[in-house]
Amino acid sequence: RVGVRVALGPYATREYDGVAEVVVEDDGPGIPQGILDEVFMPFFSRKEGGTGLGLSLAHEAVRRCGGQMEIESEEDRGTRVVIRLPYRCSAGPEEGP
Repeated sequence: RVGVRVALGPYATREYDGVAEVVVEDDGPGIPQGILDEVFMPFFSRKEGGTGLGLSLAHEAVRRCGGQMEIESEEDRGTRVVIRLPYRCSAGPEEGP
């Protein structure tokens, strides 16, 4: 089972006022705690044939917009990803070399 929930602030704390929150969670096998810190690294994948770019690209896009992306997981119980984005993206154009 995979669930998705989208909520708009304000939240209980001022820290998240003006922020949209997207939560994606499943009840799959989960991610072992020993590798949880690595899932946002480019080219990290536990899947055969996976590129390991999905979460790293998503994490970078969220970060560039001034948002946060967090992942919580428990083996044999599932994984929960929380994305918080400001209503307005603060990212500007990339500066070239």
